[in-house]
Amino acid sequence: MKTLCTLLLALGTLCSIQAQERKVNQPPFIVRNTSTVEINQITLSDTATVLDIKAYYRPHNWIRISGESYLLADNGKKYPIRSGSGITLDKEFWMPDSGEATFSLIFPTLPATVKTIDFIESDCEDCFKIWGISLNGKLPELVLPEEVKQKTNAVEILPAPQLTMGKATLSGKLLDYKHNYQLNLNAYLCELLTGNENEIPIEIKEDGSFCTAIDLSAPTSLDLVMEREKISTLFMTPGEDTKIIINLREISRSQSKLLKQNKPEGEKLYFSGTMAQLNKTLNSKWATEWEGKDFLKEIYNMSAEEYKAYCLNKYQNRNSIIQNAKELDNASRQLLLIDNKFQCTAALNSINSNLMNAYIYYSGLPEREAFKSYKAPDLPTNYYDYIRTIGALNSNEMLYCNGYSRMLKYLGYEIRVPLDGNMKDIFSYIISSDRTSAEDAAVIKAYKDSIDAGKSAKALAGKMQDLRKKYDPLFMEYSKKVREAGMKVVTNYMGADKGLFFDIRKAMKYAEKITDFCPLTET
Repeated sequence: MKTLCTLLLALGTLCSIQAQERKVNQPPFIVRNTSTVEINQITLSDTATVLDIKAYYRPHNWIRISGESYLLADNGKKYPIRSGSGITLDKEFWMPDSGEATFSLIFPTLPATVKTIDFIESDCEDCFKIWGISLNGKLPELVLPEEVKQKTNAVEILPAPQLTMGKATLSGKLLDYKHNYQLNLNAYLCELLTGNENEIPIEIKEDGSFCTAIDLSAPTSLDLVMEREKISTLFMTPGEDTKIIINLREISRSQSKLLKQNKPEGEKLYFSGTMAQLNKTLNSKWATEWEGKDFLKEIYNMSAEEYKAYCLNKYQNRNSIIQNAKELDNASRQLLLIDNKFQCTAALNSINSNLMNAYIYYSGLPEREAFKSYKAPDLPTNYYDYIRTIGALNSNEMLYCNGYSRMLKYLGYEIRVPLDGNMKDIFSYIISSDRTSAEDAAVIKAYKDSIDAGKSAKALAGKMQDLRKKYDPLFMEYSKKVREAGMKVVTNYMGADKGLFFDIRKAMKYAEKITDFCPLTET
C-alpha cells in the first residue's frame, strides 16, 4: 500500500511538472533585423525560458551571441540571458559544412501574464534582434488601413524617358510597428551623373508612419531596403506621390526559413498613388529573376559560352512570358520588358564577378580559399556581340532602371578584352616599361612565374607590396589602357558615337573633377 501511494505521488508530481512546462513551436514574430538566427522552439517553465535556435550562415564562418543578450517582455521588463547550451556566450561559434547549426539560449522564467517578447542580442546596432515574438503561437489579428482597400487604376503609358529634374514624395506606414523597434529603412537610388549609389535614410515616426522627399533626375526605379534586406522596387516620377503600406509580419513570414510554409497574412506591400498598379506588378511574381542564390546556383561552374547561352535563353524566355501575359497592363508590360533588357545586359557584363561569386558560394571551400582558387573563364571573341543584339546600353529607356549609370561607370572595368604582348597583363606591362629598373623587373618576373606555376610566392609578397606603391603610376596607366580597349569594343558593337550612353559618360568625367575639387574650364 505504501509503495502504491509513493508511485501515485511520483506520477502526480511528474504530471504537475509537465503541466507547468509549455512549448511554443516555431513562434511567429513581427519583424527582425537578421536572417542568421531563427527561433525553432520556446520552452516556458517555472525554472527557465529556453530558446532553441536554428542558425544559418556561411560554412566555416563564425557567429557570436553576446553575454549581454536579454528578452524584453510586454510588461516592459528585461530578462538577461543566463547561459547557452551548445554555444559559449561571447565566443566565436564556427558554422559547419552545411551552413546550418542549432543551439539553445537560457533565460529566466517569464511571468504567466507575458504574451509577447523581443529577443535582443545586446543593444549594439548590428546585434541580432527579433521583435514581437508571440508566446501563444499566433499573432494578433491584422488590421489594415482603409486606403489599402481602395481600387487602383492602371497607367496605360509610361512617362517619357527623359531628364526631368524634380522631387518625388514617398510616404507610408509600417503595420504592427512599435516605438522600440530599432528598424532602419532606406531608399537606394543610383545618382545619374555620378553612378554612385545614394542612400536616403527614411525616418520612421513612433506610429510607424514615414514621409520623405527624393530628388530624381528622371522617371526611374529605386530600391526600398529594411535592415539590409531589399523589400521593394519602386517606380517613381518627379512631382508625383508614391504611398506604400509595409506589412512587417508578412515580410517576416515570407523571408523566414521556418515559417515561409505557413499561411500568408495579407500582402507584403500595399500601394496607392499614381503608379500604384505599376508598383504592385513590380513587387509581385514579376519581380526580377536575375539575382540571388538561385541564380548563382544555376550558373555555378559554367564556361563563358554556357553562361552567355544561359543568359540569352533566359532573356528570350522571360520576354516571351511577359509579352503573352494577358493580366499585364500596357505600362507594366513595357517596363518589365525594359527591365529585362537591363538585367540581362548587366548579367552578361558581369560574367566574371557572377561566376566568381557562384564559385565562392557553392564550391564548398572556405571563402578565402575559394577566392584564391577561382579562375576566370576565357571569353570567345564574339562574347560581347549581345551589346548590339539587345541594344540596351545607348537607349533612353534605361533611365527607368535604377543602376544604369552605375553600369556605365564600371563598364570599362568589367569588359575583358584579350590583349597580347606587353599588354597581356599588368606584370608584363611593368616589366617591359623603361621606367622599371632591371632589379625590380626581376622580382616581378619571379613573382609572376611562381603564380603561373601554382607555387607559393609568400617570400616575395612583402617586396611586391612595396613595388605596387612604387609603380602606382604604371598600374594606373595600364588600367586606363585596358579600360580604353574595352570601351572601344563596346562602342564598335553599338555602332554609334552619340546618345545617352556617351552623354552620361562625358558628364561623369566632369562630375569626377568636381568631386576632386578640380575647376572646370569655361567651355
